[in-house]
Amino acid sequence: MSRHIEVQDMCTRPYPKAKHNIWNVQSEQLDSGLWRYRVDGSYERGTVRAAINSTAVAVGDVLVLVYECDQPNLLIGLNTGSTYCMRGCDWLRGGALDDRIGWNACRIMDTAYPNHEFSIHRDAGWVTIRGCANYTAADWPHIEQQIITGKLPAGWFAPPMDTPAGVKTTPQLIP
Repeated sequence: MSRHIEVQDMCTRPYPKAKHNIWNVQSEQLDSGLWRYRVDGSYERGTVRAAINSTAVAVGDVLVLVYECDQPNLLIGLNTGSTYCMRGCDWLRGGALDDRIGWNACRIMDTAYPNHEFSIHRDAGWVTIRGCANYTAADWPHIEQQIITGKLPAGWFAPPMDTPAGVKTTPQLIP
């Protein structure tokens, strides 16, 4: 007997097609509507807002970003050399899905910085945020279990990018 469990992504638009708060990076919009970012300045790192399009952000929530860049391993966890992967968050899990795509999941521990900036490194080159999600503390264990059992490659899924509202479709697992 299988159990049906519903989880909700509180991110209203899982494909971030708007420019978001940035520090020490330049940005450029792609033909797809997504944005890409590159460190531009005297520091090795820059940041991009991670709490993107969420209806709510609370302590205990889990933010997930899926990104594309030249060196995805460089942006996993604390690999950038920063003291955080996403500001005010503890890194939970993530990884490279292939030689260009990676992802991070971080639990919100502090809401004093509500943007929860994602730290990027100069050596990663251009970084495109391909997908974002925000799960409650209660929903995250269900997502994590699907990752552990190999049913999800990352903590992200959504309808295909240009699916009209209200149309039921098979979700994409990697944006």
